[in-house]
Amino acid sequence: MKQWPSLKDKSIEPFAMCFLRILIIGICWLRICFVISGRI
Repeated sequence: MKQWPSLKDKSIEPFAMCFLRILIIGICWLRICFVISGRI
């Protein structure tokens, strides 16, 4: 899977990490909201 040029990989990696972090937080919030709405 490491066929990307090193320059492109280094420029995209921080954005990918930030995107993954936001995505994980968003999924956690959706699950919490779903559980809360299910209990009400």
